[in-house]
Amino acid sequence: MTHPFHPLKGKKFALITIRYIWGEKRAYYYDEDAVLKALPLCWTDLIPEDPYIAIANRRVPFRIEDLLKLTGIIENLQDKNTKL
Repeated sequence: MTHPFHPLKGKKFALITIRYIWGEKRAYYYDEDAVLKALPLCWTDLIPEDPYIAIANRRVPFRIEDLLKLTGIIENLQDKNTKL
């Protein structure tokens, strides 16, 4: 687990499978209680680090892709509020 704010950050799990679900790749693993869990693959070290973050020496808190998605979400919320 590599997500900086997840409570399990730094913990290692045995990968069971990777599946594309809910619009993203997810890693499946068994937790300590043998319950199958899933988390976004981007929260793990199973994919290469984003080049933008690597070049910035991990000093950037957000990826451009994520900020553009956030901008779209905010614009949709603003459009919905103006229609009310």
